[in-house]
Amino acid sequence: MTPTTLSATQQTMLGSPHKCDTGGEGVWRKHVGRYGEYIKCSSCGRKYHKPRGATAPPQPTAAPELPLAAATPQPRRVTATVTPTMGVHDMLAAICPTLGVPGPHRILLWGPPGTGKSSGPAAWWPDKTAERVALTEDSAPEDLMGYYTLKGMDTQYSEGPATRALRHGRPLVLDEIDRTSSSIVSLLHALLDDVKIAEVTLPTGETLRPKEGYAVVATTNQSPQALHDALLDRFEMIVLVDRPHPGAMAQLATTLRAAVLAGYKSMKVEPWGSALSVRRGLAIERLVALGLSLDVAVKLTCGHTTKEILSVLASQSSGGSAK
Repeated sequence: MTPTTLSATQQTMLGSPHKCDTGGEGVWRKHVGRYGEYIKCSSCGRKYHKPRGATAPPQPTAAPELPLAAATPQPRRVTATVTPTMGVHDMLAAICPTLGVPGPHRILLWGPPGTGKSSGPAAWWPDKTAERVALTEDSAPEDLMGYYTLKGMDTQYSEGPATRALRHGRPLVLDEIDRTSSSIVSLLHALLDDVKIAEVTLPTGETLRPKEGYAVVATTNQSPQALHDALLDRFEMIVLVDRPHPGAMAQLATTLRAAVLAGYKSMKVEPWGSALSVRRGLAIERLVALGLSLDVAVKLTCGHTTKEILSVLASQSSGGSAK
């Protein structure tokens, strides 16, 4: 059987890019099948056939415009110079405004109380309303996602802080995350999942996915080791905040300021560090893509094991590895 020719629409699409449902991008290519010619995406394999029974050669008519897929938002880049020796508050102030979906968006701040861990988001994202919830041993999913209330003779769903953060692309601050109750661990896993798979289904049946700008900032006065491994591994930045915020210190008289700073310096904080996991490696790549140096990215992700990891990476890049 003689193959049929492509339709006018197919000819217009031929060679043009195709945004795949899987997130990739391919190109429309011509193929010949049992019933004639058709075009097929080179990436996902989607086929675009000529309408059944249309065998006449295409007429020189204007092809309709094809709808364009929405542009994928790109993470912003860090513009300030960030070095490993910077004060932690200056470092966070330079980096955190660029964080959020679709880029790195999961941050754990740990260290002694009174160092400004919870107040940071208001300064980092001044144009957004940060949603905050203090977790306790009695916290339930409803405290994060919302619950039904009685209004008159009807029930109405009242959204919680996590729901509002997901829906509107806001920072979600989870204070005292080490006190997480077992009843919400699975929910926290979902809220902290990678943006490609993260989703939460509300009691109303609606499924929410993180909107652009969504970020999670969790705080704890304990070591990161106090968190479950699966929960801790989801954070892309794990930062020790062991000194008070300079703005808070500036409110004190000079003599008190020196005494307070000496007190924090005398506190013994056990070092924490992590080996590289798949998520840790991906986090480092995402932070480097924002414009951070490799040593800063590793420090923010792996803590006390930074020198060891950088040494391994250096030996591999110089050919010291077996393969």
